[in-house]
Amino acid sequence: MLSIEDLTVRLPHTARPAVDGLSLTVAENETVGLVGESGSGKSLTSRAVLGLLPPKAEATGKIMMDGADVLAMNRAELRQHRTRSVAMIYQDPRAAISPFRRVGDFLTETIAMDRAAAAGLLETVGLRESHLRNRPHELSGGMLQRVVIAAALAGRPRLLLADEPTTALDVTTQAEIIALLRRLRVPGMLFVTHDLELAATICDRVYVMYAGRVMETRPTGELFRDPRHPYTAGLLAATPRLDELGTLPPAIPGRPPDLLAHLPGCPFAPRCPHVLDSCTAGVPGLVGGVACLRAEELCDERP
Repeated sequence: MLSIEDLTVRLPHTARPAVDGLSLTVAENETVGLVGESGSGKSLTSRAVLGLLPPKAEATGKIMMDGADVLAMNRAELRQHRTRSVAMIYQDPRAAISPFRRVGDFLTETIAMDRAAAAGLLETVGLRESHLRNRPHELSGGMLQRVVIAAALAGRPRLLLADEPTTALDVTTQAEIIALLRRLRVPGMLFVTHDLELAATICDRVYVMYAGRVMETRPTGELFRDPRHPYTAGLLAATPRLDELGTLPPAIPGRPPDLLAHLPGCPFAPRCPHVLDSCTAGVPGLVGGVACLRAEELCDERP
C-alpha cells in the first residue's frame, strides 16, 4: 500500500537532513507505528506522505502510494491524493476546526456530502446527530478529536495518518480514542507518536526514529520484549511503571541534536552508553532491523 524508499528531506539553512534516508512500508490491513522524540522527523515524514512539505524543503527518494509516487504528483493529483487516498488526523483538534463553523458545516464542506451522511460519520465515531449543530467550543477535546477522525474518514481513504492523535487529551480520553482507532476498518494506518507504550497498544510493527534516521524496526511484540538498539532500550527504560511508584525511571542523558549539528557517524553516539570510536566513523546501516554496529555484541552480553 505505502512504500517509502530512501526518503531524504532537507530544510533551508540546516547542516543535515531532517529526514535522512528513511525507508518504511505499510501493508494492507496493517497499523505501523513511527516513534521518536520531538525533532526526530516523524511528523515531517507523515506530512511528506500527504505532499505537504514546508516551503523550500527539498525531498528526494520515493513515496509510493498504491503505485503512484507522491513526490512526482502535480497539484491536481495531490488534491485527489489527499481527498481519496490518504487522510490525516492531527494532534490538536481545536487547530483543525474553524471555531466559527458548526460541526455539520465542517464535515459537509470537507468532502461534499449531505447531512445524513455526516450524521452517519458521527455515529461511526460515537457521537450523536445533534452534535452537527455544535460549534467547537461546545465540545470537549475528546469529542472534537472524534469529529476530526470523522472528517478523515469522509473520503474513505486507503491510508490513515494519525499524527500524535491523543497528545492533547487526558489519559481516559486517550484510551477511548485508541479504542476507536482500533475499531475503525481502515485498510492501513501510520500511527505517529512519541510514546512507545501507546504504540504497543495499537501497532503491528514499529519504526523507532532518532535525528531523522530509523534506529530500529521490528514487530511490536519482539521490539518490546527484546529491544536491540540502545536508543530503543533507553526509551523503554525511561517509561514510568505503575509498580515502581516513587522511583524515577532512568533518563537518557543529553539532548537530541538540532538540525544545525553535523553528525559524522551514528546520530545517537553522543548519548549512547555503549559508544565506541567506530560509532562516529560512519553511519551504520539498518541490518536485521537495527542500525547499530554493536547490536549483536550487546545482545550476546545480556543475561
